[in-house]
Amino acid sequence: DFPPADEEVKVLTSATGIPADKAAVIVDIAIQTRKKWETDDLESPISTRTLKAAAMLVASGMSILQAMEYTALPLYKNDGGATSERAMVKLILTGKSKA
Repeated sequence: DFPPADEEVKVLTSATGIPADKAAVIVDIAIQTRKKWETDDLESPISTRTLKAAAMLVASGMSILQAMEYTALPLYKNDGGATSERAMVKLILTGKSKA
């Protein structure tokens, strides 16, 4: 089980100093992948630990998209090309990480 979204946002802001709005975008991305995991569309969810790693990169100046591509995307298989888990997560990232 994962903490509620508001608690996860607090974890990211207190651990890294990023603004709450950016932390909320990162958490929302994780929530979307977790829903896909619960329906067996993904092999694994994005953990809070991975979110903290991404938030640290955002705090150092990286965009949310770049940080999530660096930390979370490699966790997913690329087998199947456009229908792979990695492609599915990439769609989530590009749809949600413009902030």
